[in-house]
Amino acid sequence: ADLSGESFKSPRAACNRFVREWGGVIEPYEHRDNRACVSLFHEWREQKQGAGADDWAWALLEDAAGAHETALSAALELGLTGAVVRVAGRIRAYTLGLWLYPSVFCVLLEVADREIIGLGPFVFREFCRQARAKGAWWINTMDDSGLPSLARSKQWYHPARLLPNSIVTES
Repeated sequence: ADLSGESFKSPRAACNRFVREWGGVIEPYEHRDNRACVSLFHEWREQKQGAGADDWAWALLEDAAGAHETALSAALELGLTGAVVRVAGRIRAYTLGLWLYPSVFCVLLEVADREIIGLGPFVFREFCRQARAKGAWWINTMDDSGLPSLARSKQWYHPARLLPNSIVTES
């Protein structure tokens, strides 16, 4: 949440750059933000494809569309809390999560415009700060879905613990 110390120098610098260049304000997600967030998801998915997402990554992105749309449209009913970041009046990042236990908050979804440097680290840091202010000792960011780029971005935050995970498939 603080990104303090030498080991967090890179994510801290990215956040600082975003704040310096764009202003950086995070707001609670509200149902009225749904349409703009779904639109951003589709833009983000195209950015990922343009960056060279392989077939596995593309399949996961295609599959994630329905999950994001459902989570965004039914956040309240699903017990999700979220946040958005507006840049020049437009939503350019969103994140949703939930409480697993009183001390463990889980970040389920996070999308940030890939063309705005530092936006991803900024929304993650600010969402973690909000969770910490409400009692979180731990942040669960789930797994990397077998994607090397996602694994690298999660390692950027020096996780305290990695738990084994499995993927179940039909044989």
